[in-house]
Amino acid sequence: MTPPPPLRDDGKRMRSTLSALSKGAFFLGAIALFASSCATAGVRYVVMSIDQAGLQPRSTFFTDSQAIYCVAKYSGARADATLDFVVRQTQSFDWDNNKYNTDENAPPAHPLFAGAEQNGGVQTEGSVAFQVPPTGILVSSTCTGYCMIDPPPGVNPCDVAHTYLGVDTCGYGSACCFDEFGPQVDQTSQSFPYPVGSYECDVYLDGKQVGSEPFNVIFPDASASGCPPSPPAQEVPCRYWVQKGTQCTGFAAGVVCTCNNYTWSCK
Repeated sequence: MTPPPPLRDDGKRMRSTLSALSKGAFFLGAIALFASSCATAGVRYVVMSIDQAGLQPRSTFFTDSQAIYCVAKYSGARADATLDFVVRQTQSFDWDNNKYNTDENAPPAHPLFAGAEQNGGVQTEGSVAFQVPPTGILVSSTCTGYCMIDPPPGVNPCDVAHTYLGVDTCGYGSACCFDEFGPQVDQTSQSFPYPVGSYECDVYLDGKQVGSEPFNVIFPDASASGCPPSPPAQEVPCRYWVQKGTQCTGFAAGVVCTCNNYTWSCK
């Protein structure tokens, strides 16, 4: 006689099914956890500011601004997260002809203006800031001597003891006055104007773009006098600091200084 089939244990089958579902849920959860661990760094937003914490945001800066910062609000749990800052110039200004370059077929003076790479580190949410240098991407060659604002064609800005190496030899808008026995120039300790124009700061996290912020640089407030805070003086460079043709009151009473070429002419 054929033995009867075994009785069904629905409870056992239910426990087995629940166990399988539990294991599947654990497996899916592990995958999700792994996926989330790959995204353990992020940038919530990017802002331009006059301070490194991004607490004084601006969209417009001046040629004589003390500093311009591109600030990423970043959080991350990985010590090796890398933030790249790329500042692009989207429109430049022709100082000699006193106009913006609006030709769509002509690139701006310095399409790739500045850039830097920084380590975000481990933090809940903080500010990672890049200070945009007025002279843009610094030249790789070392200038021994001193740097001057780029002069117009035909003008040598250097004294007789130094050799003029040409425009942009100390960085954008800055010329090297070379002396092989002179000190090495520290560009960060010198004062140069930010070039007038329109820009964008793009931020990349581990190679992927995570934010972008536009900003402008203009001459000192034209709605006021358009003059720098400190009164101008004879033979002090004014090119790129103020708009061509700007007239300002000098140090002495009754003296008016005009910027038409490289330096102030005061009468």
